[in-house]
Amino acid sequence: MGLRKKWHGVGTKVGGLAYRGDLTYALNCIFSLKICIFRLEMAVFNLKMFILSVKIRLISYMSKPFS
Repeated sequence: MGLRKKWHGVGTKVGGLAYRGDLTYALNCIFSLKICIFRLEMAVFNLKMFILSVKIRLISYMSKPFS
């Protein structure tokens, strides 16, 4: 129910954009989308760095001779 309502809202926004030809709204959408993608890329990068650090720790732990 909630998801369908959300998609309906998106549809009306896009429809309104097509009818009005509101350029500023389009630019705002593109800008916010770019920020969203950038944040997503940063999150993925941070995740990769975290995995890398865990791997390094694991390798250094495994390479230590057992006393």
